[in-house]
Amino acid sequence: MKKIFLVKKDPKAVNSPENWNILNGLEFKRFLETDEGKARINNFARLNSLGSGDSMIIIECDLEEAKRNKRIHDLENARHKAERSLGIDTVSLESIPVGDELLRGEEILIDEECDVEKMVLRRIQIEEMLLALGMLNERDKALIEALYLKRTHTEKSYAEYLGIRQQTVHTHKVRVLQKLRELLDEE
Repeated sequence: MKKIFLVKKDPKAVNSPENWNILNGLEFKRFLETDEGKARINNFARLNSLGSGDSMIIIECDLEEAKRNKRIHDLENARHKAERSLGIDTVSLESIPVGDELLRGEEILIDEECDVEKMVLRRIQIEEMLLALGMLNERDKALIEALYLKRTHTEKSYAEYLGIRQQTVHTHKVRVLQKLRELLDEE
């Protein structure tokens, strides 16, 4: 994937087409080796690509926007990692493979009895939960997976499996659920 770096000629000037330098990876690396580049390193954010064949564009912006963009990017990565670890596939409603055809979401969601708003809200809740699960450590994730997602254990059987007391599992579960509540409330 080709990377394109958009660096401001004058970081204090108004954004205009004349105020941008378009750099390749080597040129950007050289820029970062300068004192000016070192001072501005944290002011770069990756723009979302439009497709898998697109170039990656890294653009200079203010520090808050760069942090916000990094957080969004990290959450997306955590969501994808959580989906892979849980064996969940996300399907875009832009084009859904049905047999030999690619259908659009509205072609599938024609059912008048279907409450699309509830479906969308549920999907948003699922995505938020996946993001929150992706932020848990492996031990916490394993507990939630065993007790809730895969339902392979009860508190008692999970305690026996780990060789610890049931009360310890229960206390851990309560803490993890509280952590998930807090992560979900941040969203």
